[in-house]
Order: sequence, then structure tokens, then C-alpha cells
Amino acid sequence: GRVPVSEHHLLKRRRRGTRAGHHYRQRYSLGQIERRTYRNDVVELSVRKVDCSTETIPVIITPITSRVRIPITHANRLNEHSNLVSVPLEDSRLPTICLTNVNHISNKLDDLSVFVRMHSPSVICLTESWLNNTIPDCAVNIQNYNLTRKDRPSTGGGVLMYIADNLKFRRLAEFENDQCELMWVAVRPTVLPRPLSILLFAVVYCPPAYNAEQKCSLSKFILTSTDQLLKKYPNAGLFITGDFNTLDTTLFNRHLGLTQIVEKPTRQKNILDKIFTN
Repeated sequence: GRVPVSEHHLLKRRRRGTRAGHHYRQRYSLGQIERRTYRNDVVELSVRKVDCSTETIPVIITPITSRVRIPITHANRLNEHSNLVSVPLEDSRLPTICLTNVNHISNKLDDLSVFVRMHSPSVICLTESWLNNTIPDCAVNIQNYNLTRKDRPSTGGGVLMYIADNLKFRRLAEFENDQCELMWVAVRPTVLPRPLSILLFAVVYCPPAYNAEQKCSLSKFILTSTDQLLKKYPNAGLFITGDFNTLDTTLFNRHLGLTQIVEKPTRQKNILDKIFTN
């Protein structure tokens, strides 16, 4: 038969230390639950009589008012068979990034140092550093930052990256080549939001004088090196930054599916300096 049971009474009995499944076994000789309905704060258990010496009723009660339902839409559903909500990865534990075409770091170092003191970016990615083997690292050092660089053998070009000295980093030279002005760095902050395990930064410079064949070669190398890195670090946060000039970035990004987050023009009405991320 039906036995109306006050939810408050069930909770009170449970707080006394009564085991779940034995709340009313002796009092009502209840058996196996067939159906459970909720009406206001009363739980009705539809049961059939059985031998209570061998059967128990597992009872778990939560107040109706505490049941919070998260609206799930097609926009935030991970898949049709999941109730997980996709949450945008916006976290203060992610580093801040500065990207600029510095066009000769030696005569811009003072301006850059002032900017760094004002904004304290975690990672600074620079293109057209115009450095060579006659200029040591100490000549372009910024306080509280470590640097790594890739100079062009001839005049001009080159890429440079400053990393805050509280971040552990490693240059990934095995994923670079001498034909492309591209540099990879792995950064591992002390704390990262899940599911990230490491951050991968690339800084790229595509000279405006590149012909179609050179642009295609650079795009292919960006794609292949990124694929190799993501196979090695599947839970990596990825940032491909740089001055791409007239390079058609869809040549590599249509395969990678990254998001380009620079929204305002960086040179006249054009967005030439871009940041792609997953």
C-alpha cells in the first residue's frame, strides 16, 4: 500500500544515526520500492509487502528547494548525451601576452621597459627584432624577464620573446628550422586551470617580400610543427602570435581550428599582428 512519509521526519531519523534502508522497516513492514513521487515536502513511497527480514529500502532524500537545474541549450551542450556545460576558459591564472612589431629593439628598449613596468605582461612576443650575433642578450635585457631569440642571418627581421622570471620555460628548438622565422617556447606556470598542463607559445614573422611559394612553405611549417607539439602535449594551451603581413592564415588555421583574438587594426585598417589560440 501507500505510506505518506514526511521528508522532515525522514531527515530527522537519519540524523539520529539510523542506517539508510532501515528507517521504517520495523514500523511499517515496508519492502521493495516500486515508485516514488514528490508532493511539496512529502515523499510517497509506493511499496509491496515482502519479508522485511531480508529486504531493505535504500532512501536518499534531498530537499526539493535545494534541487538546482542548470538550463542546457544546444549552444553550451558538449554533446547530445551529456549534461556537462562548456565553460569558457577565462582564468586569472593564465598569463597575459604582449605582441608587437618592434622594428629594431635596440632603439625601442626604453619605451618597451616603461610599457612593461606599467602593464606587467607575462610573455612578450616581438617581431622584427633586428638583432644579430654582435649584440649580446645583456644589451637588450629587461629587468625581471628572461629572453630567448632567433635572429635572421642577414639584416633585419628576427623574433624575440621575453618571459617573466617567475615562469619556468624551455625553448623548443627541435620544432624550428632555419628557413622560417618562427620560434617555439614552452611555458609551465606553477598553477594552471584544468585541463591545461603546459602553455606553448610561437612567435612568427612573415616578411612582406615573401613570394607565394615561401608563404605556402611557412604555413605548412606552422601546421606541421603545431601538430607535432600537440601530439606530444595533448593538453597544452596554444598561442601562435606574430606579424603575418599578407600571409593567408587560413592556409594553416583551417586545419587547426584556432581562434584569432585580435579584433582591432594593428596597421592602418588592417590586422597584420595576430594571436591564434585554442
